[in-house]
Amino acid sequence: MADRPSEDFVKSRSERNRAAWRRDDRQVAKPARKPASAPLRMASRRKRRVSTPPVPTEHQDQVAVGAWFEVWAPTKRLDPRLLYAIPNAGAGSQRGQSGKLKAEGLRAGWPDLGLALPSVSVGIRAGELIFAGLFIELKRAGWRPPKSGKALEHWRNQQNIHEMLRRNNYNVVVAIGFDEAVRAIKEYVERALRR
Repeated sequence: MADRPSEDFVKSRSERNRAAWRRDDRQVAKPARKPASAPLRMASRRKRRVSTPPVPTEHQDQVAVGAWFEVWAPTKRLDPRLLYAIPNAGAGSQRGQSGKLKAEGLRAGWPDLGLALPSVSVGIRAGELIFAGLFIELKRAGWRPPKSGKALEHWRNQQNIHEMLRRNNYNVVVAIGFDEAVRAIKEYVERALRR
């Protein structure tokens, strides 16, 4: 029984712990409770941040355009495979892929999407080819043309490709966001199917 602490020791130890807890409680400032009859305060005049939804990336917009076309194309009696992606953006994203893709013919500056649907004129010069197809350069919502650096160099290269495509009877559209891309496709298809 000598190994067990005495009851006095246990009691004194527990009393010491309670006293320490009481000290700790006094040190932590507790907010004062308002009485139930206290008048309501006006809302604070601080500006509250309004959470804005994140802007989709160019990749997310492109995936959404492809998914939309898969559903919309059959309503116009078109094969959904007419819209295709040109995988230039992620050329160097995987190790060792850039060299392989360049060897296969990858060229910088090409638009992101292509629509293989020729547009033929109606009316006076019926049957005359207007456009051989549509190319869409898709940009993220809120995009602005760059002013300097490598981004400006890349944008100028893209513009050169666009001009070359236009000289060869292709319609090229720079669409900023999903909505503009869908609008461009709808307008082009409506014109192409008007026969």
